[in-house]
Amino acid sequence: MEEKQKFKQNLLTRGLLAAGYTVEDHPHYTVLKDNYGGGKSMDNYHGGFTFERKWIREQTFRTCCGLLCKGRQCQSGLSCRDISWTFENDRATVCCPYEKPDCSFRHRYLQRNPSTRFWCEVHMTAEEYRYEGSVEELQKLHEEEIQEAHAAGSKGNWRMIAAG
Repeated sequence: MEEKQKFKQNLLTRGLLAAGYTVEDHPHYTVLKDNYGGGKSMDNYHGGFTFERKWIREQTFRTCCGLLCKGRQCQSGLSCRDISWTFENDRATVCCPYEKPDCSFRHRYLQRNPSTRFWCEVHMTAEEYRYEGSVEELQKLHEEEIQEAHAAGSKGNWRMIAAG
């Protein structure tokens, strides 16, 4: 009789098994983690295979509104209402540079939670990463605006102090 699995398999694992991969034979960019001392098993906390971290950090992802980002900018590991927001389920997240509280592209579960209301779901894409039109570009522009506003505010305060 087949044992019941403790953990739900992630999308990556289901796809690899359907393609004929095994515990012993799997792509170089995937890892099967030790089941906390119990040896390598598909029935593990991570849902089976995981992406090799160095590899996934260099992959390109796309937000629902079309911005590109690298895996190193994403968060993976959030679990909310039985949804596992991970690279392995093609549902990592990234902090949205627009910071719009009511974005029609954002998943409703992310939007409702105050701690994730500015996070966007991202999906891996075969598209080549471009800085133009990326999350990174918008974040840099936002940081520059903050620095300019801070510099302008500091100069103004200095004038008020000197005049006083």
